[in-house]
Amino acid sequence: STGTFLSKMVNYETTMTMIQYISYALWSMPYMGVGRNLAYTKKLYEKVGGMKDHLDIISGDDDLFVQSATKFTKVTVCMENDTFVYSDAPKTFRKWWNQKTRHYSTGGFYPWWQQLLLGTFMITKWIVYVFFILLIVTKPLQWSYISALISYLLISILFMNSIKDKLSSQLKWHEIFFFDITYITSMVLQGIHSKTIQKKYW
Repeated sequence: STGTFLSKMVNYETTMTMIQYISYALWSMPYMGVGRNLAYTKKLYEKVGGMKDHLDIISGDDDLFVQSATKFTKVTVCMENDTFVYSDAPKTFRKWWNQKTRHYSTGGFYPWWQQLLLGTFMITKWIVYVFFILLIVTKPLQWSYISALISYLLISILFMNSIKDKLSSQLKWHEIFFFDITYITSMVLQGIHSKTIQKKYW
């Protein structure tokens, strides 16, 4: 069902992931791609060597292929609706958790600078909410900081709301704040989990 809590959480996480990898691609720093939404020529595929360097990993061969391909060509982005390929979200939390754990296991194969940038993005998001909690318990209230926090939230909501139709997002504007918190929490937990398992199969 497209209106369930899980489907909305997956929708938000997917949107945030898309924003990051498309933004980096537009800045000539592509680091990943989603296999079903990639287009490349047979000539490029053969020049890169296909997926032969990534046969020993359980997920992320599309990401690593994009990184390898940047040595031979420029990566471009297409946002035409007719080019989008959709897939169904996992039906249960267990299936979703296992899927994301596989995905995050690929991060260790990224270049160090990309890991640093992605990690910084997540840390800054956490800092925003940690400061929010601190501001609530601080006496007297620091209204200048609270105003800055409110501005951040409004900008985030307005931005996500502006692109949700383009991406066929299910989220309502008032749900964005809540799912942003679930997003950063699940990212940390899944990242930790992916480092503690030795799963070598699908």
